Amino acid sequence: EDRGVFMNEKLNFKKELVKEAKQFILSKMDEDITIDTKSRRNDFVTNVDKGVEQFLIDAIQAKYENQNFVTEEAMIESSKEGDVWVIDPIDGTTNFIYYQQNFAISIGYYEKGEAVFGVVYDVMADEMYWALKGHGAYLNDRKLSKLDQEETIEDAIFSGSLGFLRYFKEDPIEFNQKIIAHRSIGSAAIEICQVASGRAHIYLARRLNLWDVGAALIILNEVGGHWRYGDSLNVLNLDTNRNFFLAASSKHIFNYMNERIQEEAIQ
Repeated sequence: EDRGVFMNEKLNFKKELVKEAKQFILSKMDEDITIDTKSRRNDFVTNVDKGVEQFLIDAIQAKYENQNFVTEEAMIESSKEGDVWVIDPIDGTTNFIYYQQNFAISIGYYEKGEAVFGVVYDVMADEMYWALKGHGAYLNDRKLSKLDQEETIEDAIFSGSLGFLRYFKEDPIEFNQKIIAHRSIGSAAIEICQVASGRAHIYLARRLNLWDVGAALIILNEVGGHWRYGDSLNVLNLDTNRNFFLAASSKHIFNYMNERIQEEAIQ
């Protein structure tokens, strides 16, 4: 019971901290944003990504001892041992730069490799998805319902890049006629949470990193979603490297998609 209280306290601290990080982001949006490109084309990082990450790390270290981190911008040395915070300071940096919306702060917390809680905060929409393992998932103060396991591909809204369908063993036009609609937001954490909340039913990505999914998958698991990250099914291994990702709201939809993914997509 004491540990449960402590985990709730740690989760509440994190929820408040991401709200504080929002104010940091808003203040920086009024200033000049410096933009760098990483090794891959259109993979951007800004001074705000780095600033938010450092803000979060400093606050966590000030409150708790012996905490470890896996973070996108590597503002601290990575370690996957003991108490681990998996942080993406701005998931959807391209959206942040060009739209000033549809980006999230994503933080997952793990102990000895086991998921404990996750927070994904859609900053500009002021929507906070969060979950404590074994206690359900929430969107702000509303508990999310368990996902309908009877849903089929004909009930599905597909989220993610249409370019992925070149690795799909079905004609993209025929596939598009089967589903309800296609949407793409450009933030893996938000799009996984949209599957968790019933706003979408499929999310596909060719290459995601641990920090892209580390919080959102805790939320998706709490509502009975199904996912594959490389060779992992529904249990995240913190040693997983950048890999193919599929999430679906029901087993029917997951199997439909998974059976049609070509092996070259997973290489």
